Amino acid sequence: MRPGHIAGPGDTQPNRFPYWTTRIERGGEILAPGMKSDPTQFVDVRDLIGFMFHLLESRQGGTFNIAGPASPMPMEEFLYGIRACSGGSVSWVWVEDHEWLAENRLGAAIPWILPVGDEIGHMSIDASRALAAGLTLRPLARTVFDVIDWWHSEAVGTDIRDNVRFPLTSERETELIAAWRASR
Repeated sequence: MRPGHIAGPGDTQPNRFPYWTTRIERGGEILAPGMKSDPTQFVDVRDLIGFMFHLLESRQGGTFNIAGPASPMPMEEFLYGIRACSGGSVSWVWVEDHEWLAENRLGAAIPWILPVGDEIGHMSIDASRALAAGLTLRPLARTVFDVIDWWHSEAVGTDIRDNVRFPLTSERETELIAAWRASR
């Protein structure tokens, strides 16, 4: 198994999926990094585990790249999809300038990664072999709803929620938005 970025309930990597669900749920002015068409990829942990069991039960072997969604999902679709599930009132500030983002040290807010240099293909994993072998991928909305429910459940203690280190603090995001506007 060669999975890309793993998402879903239980994801304790704050720079990944929970950042976007909690940030969009909070609402307000949101820095949206990269081109609207930049690719995003992730796999729900439950789909990954389900595929592993499917391979064991069907006695299939081999090497599989694991990534979703099943069809390309640009950053714009990813963010609007989360917004549709979260209920947050948001205003997007699109920073569609890869060079500016790199200069300001914003190279990743997974499942988005600055698609330049060594990372140019990072969000373009070909999972067709796994899909052909039986990998099924749940829709973005299901993962979003479940991550939001998990984040607000007793499974995530207030000590974690209150001390999480997201890739952008509110202060840093405000600074970057102001700097972006000043540069224009």
